[in-house]
Amino acid sequence: MDLDPNLVLRLLWRNRLNIHRVEHIRVRAGPECLLIAIFTVSADQSEADEVARRLINSTITRTPELRLWRLL
Repeated sequence: MDLDPNLVLRLLWRNRLNIHRVEHIRVRAGPECLLIAIFTVSADQSEADEVARRLINSTITRTPELRLWRLL
């Protein structure tokens, strides 16, 4: 993998909106992937999962360098 986890971390913070209510983001390299942990202020796990999905997908969409990346 050739994508710097710190770059992805900065991109996620840059694309975060106040409505996402994100408190902490961690990105680290995994085996052939990036592992992303996002801590939110959410009513339940389902809402937290949706916030994380929206943030990651919007970051991928808005960043040309990530155009070939997908959330699994």
